[in-house]
Amino acid sequence: MPDNVKEEGYWWLPQDVEARVPGTLSFSYRDGVRLELLGKFENDATRDPRGFNILGESTFGKPITIYQAFFEASQTPGGQPTAGKSSYIANKAFLGVHFSKMDDAIFKTIAFQMPYFDAWLQLDILDYQQQERGFTITYTLPPPMAFEPVEGISLKVGFTTEGPAIGYAVTDVSFTHRAAFILELSEPSHFNLFVEYISHLTNLLALAVVAPVRPIEVQGWLPRPDADPRAAMAAIQVLLPLYTSPKEDEIHFFDMLFSYPSIKDKFPALLTNWFQKREALQPVFDLFFGALYNPNPYPVTTFLNYVQAIETYHIRTMSNEVDPPDLHRERVRAILATSPAEHRSWLADKLSFSNRATLAQRLQEVIDLYPFPVTAQAGSHGAFITRVRDTRNYLTHYDPPLAEKAQKGGYIKGLSMTLGTLLEGLVIHELGFPLDEVRQMQRKRRRFPAVWF
Repeated sequence: MPDNVKEEGYWWLPQDVEARVPGTLSFSYRDGVRLELLGKFENDATRDPRGFNILGESTFGKPITIYQAFFEASQTPGGQPTAGKSSYIANKAFLGVHFSKMDDAIFKTIAFQMPYFDAWLQLDILDYQQQERGFTITYTLPPPMAFEPVEGISLKVGFTTEGPAIGYAVTDVSFTHRAAFILELSEPSHFNLFVEYISHLTNLLALAVVAPVRPIEVQGWLPRPDADPRAAMAAIQVLLPLYTSPKEDEIHFFDMLFSYPSIKDKFPALLTNWFQKREALQPVFDLFFGALYNPNPYPVTTFLNYVQAIETYHIRTMSNEVDPPDLHRERVRAILATSPAEHRSWLADKLSFSNRATLAQRLQEVIDLYPFPVTAQAGSHGAFITRVRDTRNYLTHYDPPLAEKAQKGGYIKGLSMTLGTLLEGLVIHELGFPLDEVRQMQRKRRRFPAVWF
């Protein structure tokens, strides 16, 4: 589905099918889904703060669902209450199907393309042969790849081609080749669940190419086993806003942390690991990739994201207790036994979390696991941990005595770069790479995330 879509037609609410209003649906990756009506809907459903569905039919008879719409504005000429215009914005739209309720958006399969995917795959698809009076180029469509990362999820990599256009007096020939992920679940599921898996896959590619990656050209297939086979095979086009330009920068394989040819043999295992770690480490992934995808972050936001992500990583992968539980319980019992009875309940509440590791202790253990980024970029581990701790505590807890010790301006960016490199290395390690390989990837890197600068 190309950027900048326009569909003219008639539109109505599922609760009021007879009240059809002419208007135009427009879509772009940057601006999202918008509906401009020559009139307006008179229904309380449009006031639902959770959003509502709008159904439509294009002038060519195509069914359309505008999903999770919200009223934006209206204009009514004086003395003409039935005239005027109204506009709506929406979370997404489905071309080719009607979903009366938001819960009805159930799919069996979703296919999507991604920027940089073909550059990351580096498949050998063209054979060039020089001849005496010209040359020949042979294109071979690669066979699809199939994976089953975890039970219930089937994942394929498929390929499409378009062109070339051949005719009389042709002097310029071109064609396009694109790879796409095809995601199928064992049970038909709501589109929102597919979005979660799509995000997890785009994050995997973003980790490899060191750049934001978003899904484009999204298509879906409905679970219709008893329907007309031709209808069952019809693809539903999904208009999924990106709120940014889909234009991809040129990234060469040597600019990536790792590419498909370098991990081809172990890619199925890495993919399985990536999905298996999803539930336990999702907050870590969200914080790390949330910073990577933010084009214009405040330095403080990036810094706090990374600190919280490392804290969360430590809590979910390492021991969360400083001393053995039995030893700590005995210590607390002894302290409470000597405290005044009237303060015992208050003191017990304060001591309930006293065996949890501090931020400095968590940073130390994580750096002990993977010291390379801090050693290479900051030198002294102790001084780095102190600066991070004091800055985080001042920003979060506002402890005035720490004002002079807290880092500011470009110094916060320096801390963030080291924390980001450390966190990036930990995420790659959790994907399934030994830390020695992670270190080599980061040492030879040519590109750094723009968010670090």
